[in-house]
Amino acid sequence: MSDFEREWNTTKALAGIYEDDVLGELLRCGARSIQQAAGLKVDGLAGPATVEAIEALLNKKTEERETHDAKRPQYRQPIPRRNNIEAYYGSFSYKDHPDTPGAIIIERDWVRKNIVGLTLHTGKKIWVHRLVAHELGELFEKACKVSGYTPKSVASWVPRHMRWDNTRSLSRHSWGIAFDIDPALNGVGMTDTPLHRHPEWAQVFRDAGWTCGMDWRNYPDPMHFERTTR
Repeated sequence: MSDFEREWNTTKALAGIYEDDVLGELLRCGARSIQQAAGLKVDGLAGPATVEAIEALLNKKTEERETHDAKRPQYRQPIPRRNNIEAYYGSFSYKDHPDTPGAIIIERDWVRKNIVGLTLHTGKKIWVHRLVAHELGELFEKACKVSGYTPKSVASWVPRHMRWDNTRSLSRHSWGIAFDIDPALNGVGMTDTPLHRHPEWAQVFRDAGWTCGMDWRNYPDPMHFERTTR
């Protein structure tokens, strides 16, 4: 499966949850047509500029989620072990997506209560769990500044099984407590990546207690960071 097909299938999976919001409009109207009409790069992917173009062309404003990410929590949330994620970040019911292997559809109420928009200091907006949003934003900005490396691609909340494999457990991305940066440059098994050349970036998150995928022995995944401990 190509990168385009995977991203498009993910978009369809999300649209299955939010049939009434901008992703639903994206699926119904077609990203490529909207991008062409708006003078954007025609690649069929739902990037920030494409989402803005959809809103403008449809003359509608997407309903904003609660701005939890704009508020500093009263105290720092503890970092749970992987086997205790649900006790901290909540549990949800889900079903495997019928058309996208490895993707899941999470109950709508849990998503609306827990997944929020976070605008990074670069201006890029991502979707994350409300309990990690503020901390992630602060650490991301600090990591960029101390290392001199600013990732262009950042992806966090994607409801799916690990490695898009239905036989595996749910990915921590499903809770919005993990994120990947510049996958093409920091891919699985790579040893000469921007993160290796700018070690200060990952160290900022290590010092805060986050897990860095580049430290995994059996499956080194430099792009991956998650707010859990072993």
